[in-house]
Amino acid sequence: MKKYDIYSIGNALLDIVYQVPEDVIKHLNLEKGTMTLIDEKTHNESLELLSAYPPTYACGGSAANTAITAQLFGSKTFYSSLVGQDTSGRLYHQDLVAKGVDSNITEINRPDADTGKCLALVTPDAQRTMSVYLGITAQLTSQVIDAQAIQASRFLYIEGYLVANEAARTAAIKAKDIAEKHGVKIALTLSDTNMINLFRQGVDDMLGQGVDLLFCNEQEALAYAHTQNLDDAELALRDIAKQYVITLGKEGAIAFDGKRSYYLKAYDTPIIDSVGAGDTFAGSFLHAINNGADFAYAADFANYASAKVVSKIGPRLEPDEAQEISQVFSRQMKSQEILF
Repeated sequence: MKKYDIYSIGNALLDIVYQVPEDVIKHLNLEKGTMTLIDEKTHNESLELLSAYPPTYACGGSAANTAITAQLFGSKTFYSSLVGQDTSGRLYHQDLVAKGVDSNITEINRPDADTGKCLALVTPDAQRTMSVYLGITAQLTSQVIDAQAIQASRFLYIEGYLVANEAARTAAIKAKDIAEKHGVKIALTLSDTNMINLFRQGVDDMLGQGVDLLFCNEQEALAYAHTQNLDDAELALRDIAKQYVITLGKEGAIAFDGKRSYYLKAYDTPIIDSVGAGDTFAGSFLHAINNGADFAYAADFANYASAKVVSKIGPRLEPDEAQEISQVFSRQMKSQEILF
Protein backbone atom coordinates (compact mmCIF):
# COMPACT_ATOMS: atom_id res chain seq x y z
CA MET A 1 0.00 0.00 0.00
CA LYS A 2 1.21 3.48 -0.87
CA LYS A 3 1.06 6.26 1.72
CA TYR A 4 -0.13 8.83 -0.85
CA ASP A 5 -2.45 8.58 -3.80
CA ILE A 6 -1.15 11.77 -5.41
CA TYR A 7 2.03 13.81 -5.02
CA SER A 8 1.56 17.17 -6.76
CA ILE A 9 4.02 19.95 -7.54
CA GLY A 10 3.18 23.43 -8.79
CA ASN A 11 3.17 27.18 -8.18
CA ALA A 12 1.56 28.09 -4.85
CA LEU A 13 -0.64 31.13 -5.43
CA LEU A 14 -3.22 32.93 -3.38
CA ASP A 15 -6.22 33.03 -5.74
CA ILE A 16 -7.97 36.42 -5.83
CA VAL A 17 -11.13 36.08 -7.90
CA TYR A 18 -13.01 39.03 -9.39
CA GLN A 19 -16.25 39.25 -11.39
CA VAL A 20 -15.53 41.92 -14.03
CA PRO A 21 -16.95 43.32 -17.29
CA GLU A 22 -15.21 42.60 -20.59
CA ASP A 23 -13.53 46.02 -20.84
CA VAL A 24 -11.44 45.35 -17.71
CA ILE A 25 -9.58 42.61 -19.58
CA LYS A 26 -8.70 45.12 -22.31
CA HIS A 27 -7.65 47.80 -19.81
CA LEU A 28 -5.23 45.35 -18.22
CA ASN A 29 -3.83 44.34 -21.64
CA LEU A 30 -4.61 40.68 -21.04
CA GLU A 31 -5.46 37.97 -23.55
CA LYS A 32 -8.87 36.68 -22.63
CA GLY A 33 -9.05 33.08 -21.46
CA THR A 34 -5.32 32.65 -20.84
CA MET A 35 -2.74 33.11 -18.10
CA THR A 36 -0.22 35.98 -18.23
CA LEU A 37 2.80 36.35 -15.95
CA ILE A 38 3.22 39.87 -14.52
CA ASP A 39 5.75 41.60 -12.26
CA GLU A 40 5.09 43.11 -8.83
CA LYS A 41 4.59 46.65 -10.19
CA THR A 42 2.00 45.49 -12.72
CA HIS A 43 0.32 43.37 -10.06
CA ASN A 44 -0.07 46.36 -7.74
CA GLU A 45 -1.35 48.53 -10.58
CA SER A 46 -3.87 45.82 -11.44
CA LEU A 47 -5.06 45.67 -7.83
CA GLU A 48 -5.66 49.42 -7.91
CA LEU A 49 -7.73 49.17 -11.10
CA LEU A 50 -9.70 46.26 -9.65
CA SER A 51 -10.41 47.97 -6.33
CA ALA A 52 -14.00 48.70 -7.42
CA TYR A 53 -14.78 44.96 -7.61
CA PRO A 54 -15.16 42.81 -4.46
CA PRO A 55 -12.77 39.82 -4.50
CA THR A 56 -12.89 36.34 -3.02
CA TYR A 57 -9.77 34.54 -1.74
CA ALA A 58 -8.57 30.93 -1.65
CA CYS A 59 -5.27 29.13 -1.33
CA GLY A 60 -4.63 27.98 -4.85
CA GLY A 61 -2.43 27.32 -7.80
CA SER A 62 -3.44 24.59 -10.22
CA ALA A 63 -1.67 21.63 -8.60
CA ALA A 64 -2.83 22.67 -5.13
CA ASN A 65 -6.45 22.84 -6.28
CA THR A 66 -6.12 19.40 -7.84
CA ALA A 67 -4.60 17.90 -4.69
CA ILE A 68 -7.22 19.49 -2.43
CA THR A 69 -10.04 18.23 -4.68
CA ALA A 70 -8.76 14.65 -4.50
CA GLN A 71 -8.26 15.01 -0.74
CA LEU A 72 -11.86 16.17 -0.31
CA PHE A 73 -13.04 12.95 -1.94
CA GLY A 74 -10.92 10.81 0.38
CA SER A 75 -7.57 10.47 -1.41
CA LYS A 76 -4.36 11.08 0.52
CA THR A 77 -2.23 13.77 -1.09
CA PHE A 78 1.09 15.58 -0.77
CA TYR A 79 1.85 19.02 -2.23
CA SER A 80 5.25 20.60 -2.93
CA SER A 81 5.72 24.33 -3.52
CA LEU A 82 6.98 27.56 -1.96
CA VAL A 83 5.23 30.40 -0.10
CA GLY A 84 6.48 33.33 1.95
CA GLN A 85 6.39 34.22 5.64
CA ASP A 86 3.82 36.95 4.91
CA THR A 87 0.13 36.89 5.84
CA SER A 88 -0.79 35.24 2.54
CA GLY A 89 1.76 32.49 3.14
CA ARG A 90 0.46 31.88 6.66
CA LEU A 91 -3.12 31.62 5.38
CA TYR A 92 -1.95 29.33 2.60
CA HIS A 93 -0.24 26.95 5.01
CA GLN A 94 -3.20 26.95 7.37
CA ASP A 95 -5.57 26.13 4.50
CA LEU A 96 -3.45 23.15 3.42
CA VAL A 97 -3.41 21.84 6.99
CA ALA A 98 -7.15 22.34 7.35
CA LYS A 99 -7.76 20.42 4.11
CA GLY A 100 -5.57 17.53 5.30
CA VAL A 101 -2.95 17.87 2.56
CA ASP A 102 0.62 16.98 3.59
CA SER A 103 3.29 19.34 2.26
CA ASN A 104 6.88 20.48 2.34
CA ILE A 105 5.43 23.86 3.41
CA THR A 106 5.53 24.26 7.19
CA GLU A 107 4.98 26.99 9.76
CA ILE A 108 8.70 27.70 10.15
CA ASN A 109 10.40 26.99 6.80
CA ARG A 110 8.85 29.83 4.79
CA PRO A 111 11.25 32.57 3.53
CA ASP A 112 10.73 36.26 4.27
CA ALA A 113 9.15 37.09 0.91
CA ASP A 114 5.87 37.70 -0.90
CA THR A 115 3.62 34.73 -1.54
CA GLY A 116 2.56 34.45 -5.19
CA LYS A 117 -0.87 35.67 -6.23
CA CYS A 118 -3.23 34.94 -9.11
CA LEU A 119 -5.76 37.55 -10.17
CA ALA A 120 -8.53 35.44 -11.71
CA LEU A 121 -10.89 37.67 -13.69
CA VAL A 122 -14.26 36.16 -14.53
CA THR A 123 -16.26 37.89 -17.28
CA PRO A 124 -20.05 37.63 -17.76
CA ASP A 125 -19.59 34.68 -20.16
CA ALA A 126 -17.92 32.79 -17.24
CA GLN A 127 -14.53 32.78 -19.01
CA ARG A 128 -11.57 33.13 -16.71
CA THR A 129 -8.52 35.26 -17.51
CA MET A 130 -5.58 35.13 -15.13
CA SER A 131 -2.67 37.43 -14.38
CA VAL A 132 -0.08 35.88 -12.10
CA TYR A 133 2.53 37.51 -9.90
CA LEU A 134 4.70 34.57 -8.89
CA GLY A 135 6.33 36.20 -5.87
CA ILE A 136 8.54 33.72 -4.00
CA THR A 137 7.26 30.78 -6.05
CA ALA A 138 9.37 32.18 -8.91
CA GLN A 139 12.29 30.82 -6.87
CA LEU A 140 10.83 27.31 -6.68
CA THR A 141 13.69 24.83 -7.09
CA SER A 142 14.36 21.14 -6.61
CA GLN A 143 14.76 21.84 -2.88
CA VAL A 144 10.97 21.69 -2.46
CA ILE A 145 10.89 18.07 -3.62
CA ASP A 146 10.36 15.32 -1.06
CA ALA A 147 11.80 12.24 -2.79
CA GLN A 148 10.49 9.85 -0.13
CA ALA A 149 6.96 11.20 -0.53
CA ILE A 150 7.16 10.73 -4.31
CA GLN A 151 8.32 7.14 -3.87
CA ALA A 152 5.41 6.57 -1.47
CA SER A 153 2.83 7.82 -4.01
CA ARG A 154 0.74 6.15 -6.69
CA PHE A 155 0.81 9.21 -8.96
CA LEU A 156 3.07 12.22 -9.44
CA TYR A 157 1.02 15.15 -10.76
CA ILE A 158 2.96 17.95 -12.51
CA GLU A 159 1.50 21.39 -13.14
CA GLY A 160 2.31 22.65 -16.63
CA TYR A 161 2.69 26.25 -15.46
CA LEU A 162 6.10 25.28 -14.04
CA VAL A 163 7.48 25.37 -17.57
CA ALA A 164 7.61 29.19 -17.51
CA ASN A 165 10.49 29.22 -15.00
CA GLU A 166 13.76 27.40 -15.68
CA ALA A 167 14.42 26.40 -12.06
CA ALA A 168 10.84 25.21 -11.56
CA ARG A 169 10.94 23.30 -14.84
CA THR A 170 14.16 21.61 -13.67
CA ALA A 171 12.44 20.71 -10.40
CA ALA A 172 9.52 19.18 -12.28
CA ILE A 173 11.89 17.12 -14.43
CA LYS A 174 13.76 15.93 -11.32
CA ALA A 175 10.47 14.88 -9.68
CA LYS A 176 9.56 13.03 -12.86
CA ASP A 177 12.93 11.24 -12.88
CA ILE A 178 12.42 10.12 -9.27
CA ALA A 179 8.95 8.85 -10.10
CA GLU A 180 10.16 6.94 -13.16
CA LYS A 181 12.98 5.35 -11.17
CA HIS A 182 10.56 4.06 -8.53
CA GLY A 183 7.68 2.99 -10.75
CA VAL A 184 5.36 5.86 -9.78
CA LYS A 185 2.88 6.81 -12.49
CA ILE A 186 3.25 10.31 -13.91
CA ALA A 187 0.40 12.67 -14.75
CA LEU A 188 0.95 16.11 -16.27
CA THR A 189 -1.39 18.92 -17.24
CA LEU A 190 -0.59 21.26 -20.13
CA SER A 191 -2.29 24.04 -18.10
CA ASP A 192 -2.61 26.85 -20.68
CA THR A 193 -2.13 27.56 -24.38
CA ASN A 194 0.35 30.34 -23.56
CA MET A 195 2.60 27.79 -21.85
CA ILE A 196 2.62 25.76 -25.06
CA ASN A 197 3.02 28.67 -27.46
CA LEU A 198 5.66 30.57 -25.48
CA PHE A 199 7.62 27.71 -23.89
CA ARG A 200 7.25 24.82 -26.33
CA GLN A 201 10.78 23.48 -25.90
CA GLY A 202 10.34 23.53 -22.14
CA VAL A 203 7.06 21.63 -22.44
CA ASP A 204 8.81 18.98 -24.52
CA ASP A 205 11.63 18.82 -21.98
CA MET A 206 9.13 18.24 -19.14
CA LEU A 207 7.33 15.57 -21.13
CA GLY A 208 10.63 13.82 -21.88
CA GLN A 209 9.94 10.32 -23.17
CA GLY A 210 6.28 10.76 -22.32
CA VAL A 211 3.90 10.47 -19.37
CA ASP A 212 1.39 7.91 -18.20
CA LEU A 213 -1.55 10.34 -18.14
CA LEU A 214 -1.95 13.75 -19.75
CA PHE A 215 -4.63 16.33 -18.94
CA CYS A 216 -5.48 19.21 -21.30
CA ASN A 217 -8.42 21.10 -22.70
CA GLU A 218 -9.36 21.23 -26.37
CA GLN A 219 -7.48 24.46 -27.11
CA GLU A 220 -4.31 23.13 -25.47
CA ALA A 221 -4.53 19.86 -27.40
CA LEU A 222 -4.89 21.72 -30.69
CA ALA A 223 -2.05 24.10 -29.82
CA TYR A 224 0.27 21.25 -28.89
CA ALA A 225 -0.45 19.39 -32.13
CA HIS A 226 -0.33 22.52 -34.33
CA THR A 227 -3.70 21.65 -35.81
CA GLN A 228 -7.35 22.73 -35.87
CA ASN A 229 -8.56 19.13 -36.08
CA LEU A 230 -9.22 17.36 -32.79
CA ASP A 231 -8.80 13.88 -34.30
CA ASP A 232 -5.30 14.85 -35.45
CA ALA A 233 -4.59 16.31 -32.01
CA GLU A 234 -5.56 13.01 -30.38
CA LEU A 235 -3.09 11.16 -32.58
CA ALA A 236 -0.34 13.60 -31.58
CA LEU A 237 -1.12 13.15 -27.87
CA ARG A 238 -0.71 9.39 -28.21
CA ASP A 239 2.95 10.00 -29.04
CA ILE A 240 3.56 11.64 -25.66
CA ALA A 241 1.05 9.99 -23.31
CA LYS A 242 -0.04 6.41 -22.70
CA GLN A 243 -3.42 7.76 -21.63
CA TYR A 244 -5.00 11.20 -21.78
CA VAL A 245 -8.08 13.27 -21.05
CA ILE A 246 -9.22 16.25 -23.13
CA THR A 247 -11.85 18.46 -21.51
CA LEU A 248 -14.28 20.08 -23.94
CA GLY A 249 -16.06 22.62 -21.76
CA LYS A 250 -19.83 22.44 -22.16
CA GLU A 251 -19.37 19.54 -24.62
CA GLY A 252 -17.92 17.25 -21.94
CA ALA A 253 -14.66 15.33 -22.21
CA ILE A 254 -12.71 12.71 -24.16
CA ALA A 255 -10.89 10.05 -22.11
CA PHE A 256 -8.39 7.70 -23.80
CA ASP A 257 -7.42 4.69 -21.68
CA GLY A 258 -4.66 3.44 -23.95
CA LYS A 259 -6.98 1.33 -26.08
CA ARG A 260 -10.03 3.40 -26.90
CA SER A 261 -11.50 6.87 -26.52
CA TYR A 262 -14.65 7.52 -24.49
CA TYR A 263 -16.79 10.59 -25.12
CA LEU A 264 -18.62 11.79 -22.01
CA LYS A 265 -21.23 14.53 -22.13
CA ALA A 266 -21.07 17.46 -19.75
CA TYR A 267 -23.74 17.97 -17.11
CA ASP A 268 -26.18 20.76 -17.90
CA THR A 269 -25.59 23.52 -15.37
CA PRO A 270 -25.53 27.33 -15.31
CA ILE A 271 -21.92 28.46 -15.73
CA ILE A 272 -21.11 31.23 -13.27
CA ASP A 273 -17.33 30.95 -12.85
CA SER A 274 -15.02 28.63 -14.79
CA VAL A 275 -12.03 29.18 -12.46
CA GLY A 276 -10.81 25.82 -11.15
CA ALA A 277 -12.86 23.66 -13.52
CA GLY A 278 -9.85 21.89 -15.02
CA ASP A 279 -8.16 21.42 -11.65
CA THR A 280 -11.35 19.98 -10.18
CA PHE A 281 -11.67 17.64 -13.14
CA ALA A 282 -8.10 16.37 -12.75
CA GLY A 283 -8.38 15.83 -8.99
CA SER A 284 -11.73 14.06 -9.34
CA PHE A 285 -10.52 11.91 -12.21
CA LEU A 286 -7.34 10.83 -10.41
CA HIS A 287 -9.31 10.00 -7.28
CA ALA A 288 -11.73 7.88 -9.29
CA ILE A 289 -9.15 5.82 -11.18
CA ASN A 290 -7.13 5.32 -8.01
CA ASN A 291 -10.27 3.75 -6.54
CA GLY A 292 -10.82 1.32 -9.38
CA ALA A 293 -13.05 3.25 -11.80
CA ASP A 294 -12.55 2.82 -15.53
CA PHE A 295 -11.84 5.88 -17.68
CA ALA A 296 -15.43 6.33 -18.81
CA TYR A 297 -16.77 6.37 -15.29
CA ALA A 298 -13.90 8.49 -13.97
CA ALA A 299 -14.55 11.11 -16.66
CA ASP A 300 -18.26 11.11 -15.88
CA PHE A 301 -17.49 11.56 -12.17
CA ALA A 302 -15.04 14.39 -12.98
CA ASN A 303 -17.56 16.06 -15.33
CA TYR A 304 -20.13 16.04 -12.53
CA ALA A 305 -17.68 17.52 -10.02
CA SER A 306 -16.60 20.21 -12.49
CA ALA A 307 -20.23 21.10 -13.18
CA LYS A 308 -20.67 21.76 -9.46
CA VAL A 309 -17.63 24.08 -9.41
CA VAL A 310 -18.54 26.19 -12.44
CA SER A 311 -22.07 26.76 -11.15
CA LYS A 312 -20.77 28.95 -8.30
CA ILE A 313 -18.07 31.48 -7.45
CA GLY A 314 -14.74 29.98 -6.39
CA PRO A 315 -12.16 27.49 -7.69
CA ARG A 316 -12.96 24.46 -5.51
CA LEU A 317 -15.68 22.30 -4.06
CA GLU A 318 -16.73 22.62 -0.45
CA PRO A 319 -16.57 19.49 1.77
CA ASP A 320 -20.35 19.07 1.81
CA GLU A 321 -20.46 19.29 -1.99
CA ALA A 322 -17.75 16.63 -2.32
CA GLN A 323 -19.66 14.40 0.09
CA GLU A 324 -22.87 14.78 -1.93
CA ILE A 325 -21.06 13.92 -5.18
CA SER A 326 -19.43 10.88 -3.58
CA GLN A 327 -22.77 9.64 -2.29
CA VAL A 328 -24.39 9.98 -5.73
CA PHE A 329 -21.63 8.05 -7.44
CA SER A 330 -21.25 5.47 -4.70
CA ARG A 331 -24.84 4.43 -5.22
CA GLN A 332 -24.27 4.15 -8.95
CA MET A 333 -21.02 2.19 -8.64
CA LYS A 334 -21.91 -0.42 -6.01
CA SER A 335 -22.50 -3.03 -8.69
CA GLN A 336 -18.94 -2.48 -9.94
CA GLU A 337 -17.46 -2.91 -6.44
CA ILE A 338 -15.80 0.47 -6.59
CA LEU A 339 -15.68 2.34 -3.29
CA PHE A 340 -15.70 6.12 -2.93
